[in-house]
Amino acid sequence: MLNGVAPFFIVDDLAKTLEFYQDRLGFSVLYKGGDESTDFWAMLGRDHVMLMFKAITPDIHPQHRTDLTASIVFQAPGAVVARRGLRPHHD
Repeated sequence: MLNGVAPFFIVDDLAKTLEFYQDRLGFSVLYKGGDESTDFWAMLGRDHVMLMFKAITPDIHPQHRTDLTASIVFQAPGAVVARRGLRPHHD
């Protein structure tokens, strides 16, 4: 039984994104991380909704790539399963 889905969004500016989702939409930061110099990803939550964000540099922005289309995390009791690079279904 699945009990949620957490969309993973690519953003240009993580700090501005977090400010917007916290101040305007009422989300709370559940986790954030990165490297020793800066945070570049975050997980936010509100009620039963969870969103994930990752900041990337312009040189690897997804609209310049055709091999990466989506990342989705499915939540189920006791497990998290990630599926990367989903492609549209064609009949």
